[in-house]
Amino acid sequence: MARLFPMLFIAFASPLLAADYEFVPVFQNGTGGYNAYRIPAIVQAANGDLLAFCEAREGGDASKIDLVMKRSTDEGKSWSQLQVVQAADDFKSLFGENPPPITAGNPAPVV
Repeated sequence: MARLFPMLFIAFASPLLAADYEFVPVFQNGTGGYNAYRIPAIVQAANGDLLAFCEAREGGDASKIDLVMKRSTDEGKSWSQLQVVQAADDFKSLFGENPPPITAGNPAPVV
């Protein structure tokens, strides 16, 4: 019986707890000029803002990949417009028109 109680609690309490939260998509595939968003990361800044980062891809792994961010100032209820943090084309300014195959990805923000 002692093992059964936690399972019953979870089964009955989960729907009640879930009602307190609303699903708010931050990045949606096929929007903002990108085909896919991958590898999300989220941090809370010192002022309480939430910063969400991810890779924004025009295609698959070998396509142009930008790092993008959105900000929430209301605990995730709404999000800012998409901001490009690092554009894949920025590497052309360092290496010319034929940059080596460099990928900026897998965001790991630190605040």
